[in-house]
Amino acid sequence: MRRTTKYLHFLVKRFCRILIPYYVYACVSILTMLIYEVSKNNIRRELILQVIITWGVPIGNWVSTLPYLSWALWFIPVYIGVMCIFPLMQKCYFSQYRYIGLAIIIVFYLLTLPLPYLSIRRLGIRQVSFYSIWTYLGLFYHDIKSSAQTDQRWKRKLIASVGTGVFFIAVLGLQGYSLDMQTNKSSQNIMFFAFSFTAMSLICIGMPILLTILKKMSRARYIGKIYKLFMKRSMTIYLYQSFAFLIVTGVWNKVVSMLFLNKNIWFEVFQIIIYYNAIVLISAIMASVLGYIEDWGK
Repeated sequence: MRRTTKYLHFLVKRFCRILIPYYVYACVSILTMLIYEVSKNNIRRELILQVIITWGVPIGNWVSTLPYLSWALWFIPVYIGVMCIFPLMQKCYFSQYRYIGLAIIIVFYLLTLPLPYLSIRRLGIRQVSFYSIWTYLGLFYHDIKSSAQTDQRWKRKLIASVGTGVFFIAVLGLQGYSLDMQTNKSSQNIMFFAFSFTAMSLICIGMPILLTILKKMSRARYIGKIYKLFMKRSMTIYLYQSFAFLIVTGVWNKVVSMLFLNKNIWFEVFQIIIYYNAIVLISAIMASVLGYIEDWGK
């Protein structure tokens, strides 16, 4: 928390932490797309050139010939932007203006809301400001953790949850917003802002119970191994979950087309259970094989 390094040294270290695993993933993805295009006899020089250029410069708008592969990459330029201003956040946190710093970031984010999203998306202004709020809150991690782990200050936590909940409901009542957070997340709108704070306040209230559940999961024989792998190799899992989706979707569609002719509501429930458990398992297997790449950037 109080480590002081030169600004450029800090940026190089943080960028390596994220860009080395990214470029390994990019090479794997590009190779996969090339193999796919060759297998379909659909190889085009212009398309391959677009893929290589957009994946080589990780600033957004990745061209992909396969679904899922680029879905998780939106955070790369956002992370780079947040890290560029993180040392300033750190200085502000250790000063007497720590809460003023948080307020300034929130106000800056709110000022971006009236601006056309597509025009500011290219610069990443709203994304960086939104996730800077949560990065700055991360500096309060130990304060939040000590409060959330105990039953103390439950009145404050209850007031915070009710307050954020009322704010969430009030925003939901505004015309043009929905409960589909996937839609809200892609624009980091005020609905997603309200939802995030409400979710965090509820987690803080339920943290003692949640920690007990997580502790029991970590001690379980098989689930514990997967749980610890997800904790240790989160970066690899986040990147390569795309391949897990591709593999599970392809296999599942083949199995369903051969074995299941009649589909009902119970089939949908069965599909959800099997589908997402398979994704978790395959993601864990990939992390155990490829997770060492994360260590290269440390």
